[in-house]
Amino acid sequence: MLSQVAKSFRDRVPLSTHTKDSLEYKESFLGREGVDTIALIIKTTDRNLALLLGRALDAQKFFHDVTYMHRLRDSPVELYAFQEYLGLRVEDGVDQDDVPDTPMEDGLPNGVFTLLTDCYSPTCTRERLCYSIACPRRLEQQTRLLNQTSHQLQRTPSRLSLSDDQDKLWSTTVPKDVLESVSDTEKKRQEIIFEIVKTEKEFVDDLELLQKLYIEPLRSGSIIPQQRRERFIHDVFLNVSELISINSKLRRALAQRQKERHVVERVGDVFAGVVGELDPYVDYGAKQPHAKHILDHEVSTNPEFARFLQECERKPESRKLPIQSFLGRPTTRMGRYPLLLKSLLEKTPEDHIDQRVVPPVMDAIKDILTRINIEVGKANNQLKLSQLASQLPAPIAQELRLRDKGRELIREGTLLKRGNNETELMVYLFDHALLLAKRKHKNGHFKFYRKPMNLQLISLPSDRAGGASRRHSGLFNSTGKSAATASLAVTASMPPARGSTVAQNDPLSSRAFSISFAHLGREGQAYTLYTNNQAERKLWKEAIENQKLVVTERNRKFEIVTLLDNVFEYPNRVTCSCEWEGRLLLGTDQGLFMGPDERKAAKDRADGTPRRYQRALDLERIMQVDVVVEFDLLIVLADKNLWTFPLDVLEIIDYDASARKGRKMGSHYSFFKQGYCMDRTLICAVKSAALSTTIKVFEPIAPGGKKGKGIGRLFRGGDDQVKLYQELFIPTESTSVDFLKRKLCVGCTKGFEIIDLESLDTMGLLDTNDPGLGFVTRREHIRPISIFKVQDGNYLLCYAEFGFYINKLGGRARPDWMIHWEGTPTAFSYVYPYIIAFEPNFIEIRHVDTGALQQVILSHGLRVLNPNPDAMHCVMDGNGEYQHVFRLRNVPKV
Repeated sequence: MLSQVAKSFRDRVPLSTHTKDSLEYKESFLGREGVDTIALIIKTTDRNLALLLGRALDAQKFFHDVTYMHRLRDSPVELYAFQEYLGLRVEDGVDQDDVPDTPMEDGLPNGVFTLLTDCYSPTCTRERLCYSIACPRRLEQQTRLLNQTSHQLQRTPSRLSLSDDQDKLWSTTVPKDVLESVSDTEKKRQEIIFEIVKTEKEFVDDLELLQKLYIEPLRSGSIIPQQRRERFIHDVFLNVSELISINSKLRRALAQRQKERHVVERVGDVFAGVVGELDPYVDYGAKQPHAKHILDHEVSTNPEFARFLQECERKPESRKLPIQSFLGRPTTRMGRYPLLLKSLLEKTPEDHIDQRVVPPVMDAIKDILTRINIEVGKANNQLKLSQLASQLPAPIAQELRLRDKGRELIREGTLLKRGNNETELMVYLFDHALLLAKRKHKNGHFKFYRKPMNLQLISLPSDRAGGASRRHSGLFNSTGKSAATASLAVTASMPPARGSTVAQNDPLSSRAFSISFAHLGREGQAYTLYTNNQAERKLWKEAIENQKLVVTERNRKFEIVTLLDNVFEYPNRVTCSCEWEGRLLLGTDQGLFMGPDERKAAKDRADGTPRRYQRALDLERIMQVDVVVEFDLLIVLADKNLWTFPLDVLEIIDYDASARKGRKMGSHYSFFKQGYCMDRTLICAVKSAALSTTIKVFEPIAPGGKKGKGIGRLFRGGDDQVKLYQELFIPTESTSVDFLKRKLCVGCTKGFEIIDLESLDTMGLLDTNDPGLGFVTRREHIRPISIFKVQDGNYLLCYAEFGFYINKLGGRARPDWMIHWEGTPTAFSYVYPYIIAFEPNFIEIRHVDTGALQQVILSHGLRVLNPNPDAMHCVMDGNGEYQHVFRLRNVPKV
């Protein structure tokens, strides 16, 4: 059945971008590739049989030569493309009611290829001639009988006869004495000039045929409704009349030059005289994709117009060529000029004037071809995006912003998802996102399979398998959420690619090639899709990887600066950090270590100097470290014990002396935070349990100064460096503390709570009477993490799930603005104009004014060491046995 062969062929033939006559044709395939694919499907080594089957497919316009000039050829240079079966789209200026609805067609040919079927006669054998003239074995039987009769008889294969005009050569049109008077090289040169003149006449004749055979009858008839007739003619035939005028001038000039002498001296000046007038070809090429779409749409919705085209195609002057062949002639003709002129120069003497005149002409024409390719690419892209926008559900199309300027469709195709039921998915790779969708054949629209995936959140590693079978494990956790990396594996034994009866026994169909990737984030998961061959798999993989690189570079606002990647092995977990006087302090499970800061570390790496990190404090399981320089104070939270030390313990490493100088401020603390509030530096030490939180607020004491006044008592006499300023109690678990001008903001299970340090009054930060905050005030068990004051005086509240603005009174500010984090952040940093969310698998960077996702930096097992915007230190799993400590740095504007 042709339909089964066609379906398998469409799924298997490798599509790519090819160039012919300097013109690019996307999603095309070579004639040889087409014959290879058909031979593979029907399992034959007879390429002629595969070619005949291919021509049976193209006879039903399943695919076509890109120039619409000939049938399928077993050629490495001829290009072919599938006939497009486009969904309906209302054109500009066309009333919706004027366009009848038609269902989406599969576009598969119908019929039986009898050469591959058995004869219905039970008496038919291969050795004897069958009585039926329709017997599929008849040709084979006749050949065998003929060979048996006479081995001397030779058959001459038939050839299509060529017209006299096509056989005509320069050598047959000039007198014999003229022909004998020129050299062999000059003869070849004159033949090329003759071909240029002849084909130019044929080209102009074809353009004039468009006017005579198509435009004039359409304009005078009623095939196209009157209210859109002129618009249709203008949109389909474009500026053909202008091209006729330009090339008629060229044709006359060439014909006149040919009449002057039998041996044409030069033609470069003729082309130089018109090359400056060829810009209308760029306009024609740019609008041709849209014109083809309108033409195809009219054919599918207007039966009278379709019959008109068939009648025109049957007329002798059409030479059985479709209208698309004539409409594509201008761009293909432009692509032929450089080839013809190049051949001319090769046969032209070095000192000939054409050697100086023709090259600039060729450069100008190549520039026009480059512009045509660019504009055609833009037009095709815009057309496909417009069609997709009308076929996708409105919310998905809006999220993808398909009509935005600069939006681009990089690649599209059908891939297979296997599970309990095999599912064909339409996969669309845009310049910013990847979309998986299912086609609904009833109305030509799509049902989205998954929400659009931001390319920055897709993890697709390099192909370590190299095309061989290799399993991947440990890449995705048991919950289905992806790790920071994924794997791409090729499975060597798979079910048939499309489940068709034609392909089931195909030896290659059982080797479907898989491509696996992970979509990171809160709703992320792992995907494995299947292509039909290694070439298609490679094209998809490279397209996604390359576009990810483009997006990553285009959106680069911050970059990772490595501080350490070969110092701390995994058993000694790095947990926190801070900087002090050109040194980096790192808290670990095995103590506090000190070494050079970023600048010094970079110099050491450049010089090859070994890392100079040494243990400064012998404390286990350090959780936090901070320095208060103005009070000569080092604060360390180790194993839930809060310690203070004078900074001189970092100058001379002496563990015993350091232990004597340290002061233990308390035990069972969950975390601490130092900041500025009430016109003083304060340290909040937080003991948090499931049902209650105790916060002790300490104030540092200036070294050598007087003990400040306060309501708290002093600890351990004159050597103490802090005093208790206030003690607070909250009847719920707390996870964060932020300092406002005169109050504390505590993040707890009830949300953000404001505590007055003077009156100890506690109140909720949010205005519960504001209906715009119902999405958060009515919910429980949401985790507040950070609060930032932004430039307009409002506050940005960051929860683990979302972020939004409030004003000074706790009411909702900018009601239409909200961020839903892609991941599940554990910490935030604010570096205007960006808010940075850190989660284990990636860093999410958004613009605080628009909320738009600006950049995603992938990681693995990331932990924030210090979210302070001046530091932004983090650690993540390294490539080997060491942890990778780095700093996030704003990329300077160039």
